Amino acid sequence: PAFFPKTPAGDPDVAVTALNPSGQVTSATITVRLNPAVGTRQTVSLLLNELGVAAGALAHDYTFPAPARADDANPTTNTIVFAVAGVQRAKYLLRVRVDGAETDLRMTAQTYDSPMVDLS
Repeated sequence: PAFFPKTPAGDPDVAVTALNPSGQVTSATITVRLNPAVGTRQTVSLLLNELGVAAGALAHDYTFPAPARADDANPTTNTIVFAVAGVQRAKYLLRVRVDGAETDLRMTAQTYDSPMVDLS
């Protein structure tokens, strides 16, 4: 299965750019690095699950497919860029699914807490 390489600080290599909040929703670009690299014919998706939801409230979750790479000149890449739009402003657990295998979530005190992205 795929996993996130670590930054020098020990965090998963995930970057949020072009964050554009508008009312209660936002859009952004989320770039992830994966190891091993992903082939042009592999199916890749970004999964977001809302964190910190109040008791009794419904958590938001989203799945965003990566752009098709069938015509990419490079047979593999370890960098995948996702365009995320229409997402409720919040903090989210982040996973990447490659051909059905998902990156791992981390737990602290019996609660999943990373990798996390702040889209608020």
